[in-house]
Amino acid sequence: MLTVLVAVLVALAVAAVVVAASPTRDCRRCGGKRVIRTALTRRTRPCPRCHATGRHYRRGAVLVHRVIQAVQAERRNRKEK
Repeated sequence: MLTVLVAVLVALAVAAVVVAASPTRDCRRCGGKRVIRTALTRRTRPCPRCHATGRHYRRGAVLVHRVIQAVQAERRNRKEK
């Protein structure tokens, strides 16, 4: 039981480091190409999932970066006092 708990905590720590180091990835729908080809015609349209940026945030990336920014702001406030 303890081994499983340690393994889960290590996996979460690794995931947090990956998200902090690289918060975005290629959009799955357009594959990073920014446009989607329609099924019947050869016309393209902007990807609605990534809003034509070609990138999409990983799960937890926004939360991890908010925590990092909050810690940095707290450190700045302590230095000023």
